[in-house]
Amino acid sequence: MYINCHTYNSLRYGTLTVERLSELAAAAGVERLVLTDINNTTGIPDFVRECRSRDITPAAGIEFRDGNRLLYIGIARNNEGFRELNEFLTHHNVTGEPLPPRPPSFPNAYVIYPADGGNSTGGSKEQHAQDSARKHRQQEAAPPAAEGSAPAVEEAAPPAPSYPRQR
Repeated sequence: MYINCHTYNSLRYGTLTVERLSELAAAAGVERLVLTDINNTTGIPDFVRECRSRDITPAAGIEFRDGNRLLYIGIARNNEGFRELNEFLTHHNVTGEPLPPRPPSFPNAYVIYPADGGNSTGGSKEQHAQDSARKHRQQEAAPPAAEGSAPAVEEAAPPAPSYPRQR
């Protein structure tokens, strides 16, 4: 399965149409494909249609970003998960609240975090150098762990908030 695929709906990150993406996937023998355009789901209906016409199982998701910084990727397990992801994104778009570093728990969607914890911009060498320097400063500023202590474990995400349904 290929996850985190983008189309031209991911401005500056994708150049393919959904038709071309599914065409290339079919030519490569891909059986399952996940479209996770950045902060939108505009291409999902066409993506589903195009994949099904090529015997590819489609899955829908969203790559959540704060500017250039990857926060996490949400992948819907079913239509209810797709609704949960869209309501979460819509709430933040309508209210202007920034996306949180960790989303609420989605009962019907998976959340994938970047290996670097969302600290990378995924950009130029200069941006990577700045990210590396920032991480180094954070590590130097952190108090040393007690000998033999276990690493910190992040608490589970709070329950999903109830967003008003948009009609």
